[in-house]
Amino acid sequence: MASDLGLMPARKSEWLRSALAHHHCPNPGAENEIVVLATGIDQYLQEVFHHLAYPNRDDTVTAEDFTALCAVLGLPGAGKRTRKGKEENGGEEKDEEDEEFRDVCSGLPCQLSFKDFHSRLCGYFRVRTARRGTGECAWRLPLTEDTELVERQIRLRWPRVRRRKCVSFDLTRDQNEVSALRELVEDLRSALQGSDARCLALEVALRRERGRPLPSPSKRINRFWMISIRKRAEDAREALSMGLQRVRLIQEQAQSVPQLQSRISQLEAELHQYRYKHCVCVCVCLCVCVCVCP
Repeated sequence: MASDLGLMPARKSEWLRSALAHHHCPNPGAENEIVVLATGIDQYLQEVFHHLAYPNRDDTVTAEDFTALCAVLGLPGAGKRTRKGKEENGGEEKDEEDEEFRDVCSGLPCQLSFKDFHSRLCGYFRVRTARRGTGECAWRLPLTEDTELVERQIRLRWPRVRRRKCVSFDLTRDQNEVSALRELVEDLRSALQGSDARCLALEVALRRERGRPLPSPSKRINRFWMISIRKRAEDAREALSMGLQRVRLIQEQAQSVPQLQSRISQLEAELHQYRYKHCVCVCVCLCVCVCVCP
């Protein structure tokens, strides 16, 4: 039981590859989930393409992501292999580059459309099937409307046709149950394709991030010092701006000092005049009082 649980992640990570292989070369011993996924292989590929192309926002997949997807599917494992064979001029070991993987990733454009994406992946498994059947290198057919494997309608495979028997009971109920089960299987297949396509896209993104070189320590230190210097410069600029504002305020106050001084002098003169007039009035009143009362 533990060994089965340990094999589940590895088997699930190869669902798309197994479904493509089963679609182009049916295997009677394939497991149920592979058979179900291989039924709508074009929809499966479209789900994977959608999740890979979503970050680009232009309905295309980059060559880097496509190569990473091939690595996730295990296609680069067949990149090179050693073939032992005797040639006419002598027996030697000959290392040959695998034509299958070379055909999948050779001449990749910067951006792949869904047609090219579909053609390359399906063509890889068509070539493998042809080579296993004939033993020769059978290259992919040119892409035309007749050779392009794009399903117009996704349908579940119907059971084998059997001889009809004359029965006296009603089969309507059984047919309704079978129809409901088919709809349920279709929904489960769509959900399984969508979730696995999302997982493949996440694995591709993880490989892309891991493949990027990490910044060297010197670059990180320089970046830290640049950020520190920039922050200090901003603080000094802010302090200088506040100092200029204070200087302008002091200048304005200094310009108003002469006006205040003239106003103070004017008020002091008025005060002296008021005091002089008040003293004169008091003296006159005293003189009058003295004259009236001898």
